[in-house]
Amino acid sequence: MALADLTKCVELRPTQSTERQNYLQRAGIYVELKKYDLALADCQQGIDIDPESDAQWFFRKVAYELRGDIYAENLQQYDKAIAEFDNAIELDPENAIYTSKRAAAVQALDQDQPVTQDL
Repeated sequence: MALADLTKCVELRPTQSTERQNYLQRAGIYVELKKYDLALADCQQGIDIDPESDAQWFFRKVAYELRGDIYAENLQQYDKAIAEFDNAIELDPENAIYTSKRAAAVQALDQDQPVTQDL
């Protein structure tokens, strides 16, 4: 129900700040539903409206991280996981969790790169 209501709000295009907030809330729901592509799209819509919105950037990092977790833990697609963690690190280079998860994915992929770059 909340997802449908927020989608209707986005379609109605209210004021700019309300529209950004609707995208943010819907992105959060998509993250909970593990629909990370849709969450990332809504985050980008919110960022396009207000590039200074910390919350939009936060949900974008979370979506990249969780999608990376799926690739690494569930699908063993470590190259895709590394790319997702790279995206999260680009948004938050000081986040040790993202760096640690990338290191684990690199090690699992058994690449010739030194894992110590992330430790």
